[in-house]
Order: sequence, then structure tokens, then C-alpha cells
Amino acid sequence: WVDGLVPRHAQLNDWLQRGPPKALWLGGLHSPEELLVAMKQEAARNHPNDDAWTFEKLHITAKITNMSAKEVLRPAPLGFYTSGLYTDTFLWNADDCTVYEAPDPSKDPQGGLYSDIPVVQISVTTDPTPPGQTFECPVYDSPQRSRLLCTIPVPCHEPPMHWMLRGAALYAC
Repeated sequence: WVDGLVPRHAQLNDWLQRGPPKALWLGGLHSPEELLVAMKQEAARNHPNDDAWTFEKLHITAKITNMSAKEVLRPAPLGFYTSGLYTDTFLWNADDCTVYEAPDPSKDPQGGLYSDIPVVQISVTTDPTPPGQTFECPVYDSPQRSRLLCTIPVPCHEPPMHWMLRGAALYAC
């Protein structure tokens, strides 16, 4: 717990001193789900006369970029960029921007079930259907999966049920 306190304090202090970060560490917030709710509220307020943009009709969406946190030069044009998300039970393929099976640890002791993914752009939309085949991947606050923060569409080649049955998830820790 104390190990995470220093980077959390640094992120919040930088935010106060310099303004919003270019890429936010979602796991560094005490209550990241509140930020997601605030995004929806702000989007609804920005479209007061549009019935498609009422709070109840808005959805959180995400797009996995090919950038690392150090490559982010400016804030996202819509929503925000987040870094520090890690996979569980699957790996990220940067070549074709999809997920793939993690190697079986009993057959490949050097292989892992975890990997980090590039920066993710999180925003608000009125269309809940992402393009292409995706798996609605749950994002938890920790590997203990004690708090579900949101779900984000992750591109995949297999049917979404394939990843659901494996318990695939992302962690924002």
C-alpha cells in the first residue's frame, strides 16, 4: 500500500501544479469510477438540447493506441489517455493490435500471463457498439478484482465468449 502512495501523491501533486496529465494513471486515483461518471456528466452538459446526449444514453468507450505513456505529447482530443493497464490471462499483440493467448506456464516457464498494454484513450459516446470484433474486457482496480471500474472494448480474433470463459481482465494498478 505504501509503495503505491508515493506515485499516487506525485500524480495528484503534478495535476494540481501543472494541470491535467497527458496520460493519467487510472490506478493512481482513489475512486477512478467517479472520473468516468464525471466524464459522462460533462458530455451531457455540453449537449443540453440533444436528446441523444442525455446521461442515461451515454457510454464509456475506449480505444487502445499504439503509444507508450512517454510518447503522449498532449492530452487526448476527447476524453483522456490512461496508462498503467495490465492484462490477466491474455497478452497484447502490438503488431496487429489484438489480444492473444498467454502461453501455458506449465509448458513455457518463461512465458507470462500478464503484460502491459499501450496507452488507452477513454471517452464518451452515444453509440455503444464498437467497430469490429471486440471483447468487452472488465477493468479492475487490482489483481484481487475487488472493484470493477469499467469495461473497455478490446479487439480480438476469437469470439468474445472465448475470453469471458478464461476470465480475461485488465488491471489498473
